[in-house]
Parts: sequence; C-alpha cells; structure tokens
Amino acid sequence: MHMTAPYAFSPSSLTIAVGDSVRVVNDDSNHHTFTDSGVFDSGDMGQRASFTYRFARAGTFSFVCSYHASLGMKGSITVH
Repeated sequence: MHMTAPYAFSPSSLTIAVGDSVRVVNDDSNHHTFTDSGVFDSGDMGQRASFTYRFARAGTFSFVCSYHASLGMKGSITVH
C-alpha cells in the first residue's frame, strides 16, 4: 500500500488473510500516518518511510492519516 499525492492511500481498501502483513510506504513529500485508533499507529512518516503491520485476527479495520483524514485520506482493510 502506498501514500500518494494528493492525500490518498493506494489502494484505499484491501482484503487479506489472518496472518498477512501490510506494508505502507510514503511516496509523497508530505508527512503522513497510517492509524487505526487502538490497533496500530505508524507514527509520523516522512517521505520514503515505511511501516509494516501483521494482522493476527479477523475483522474490518478502518484507517486514516491522522493529519489528512478531513481531506479524505482514509480506507479499510478486511481480514478473513
């Protein structure tokens, strides 16, 4: 998954299996986060930074960039 201009995750939704990992890479010059309140939080990610999270349980996880959520920078991951 990538963070791209203008303020988007690409792709904005994924379906994966329990135990799979998602790697997020910031391809944009702006700082971003990959955050699901209470589950994962990448913290501040500058350009070219990456964050990987392994999903150990099934569910649907909504995520946002905490800096740009109001601009529509959000998505979801469904884990089966």
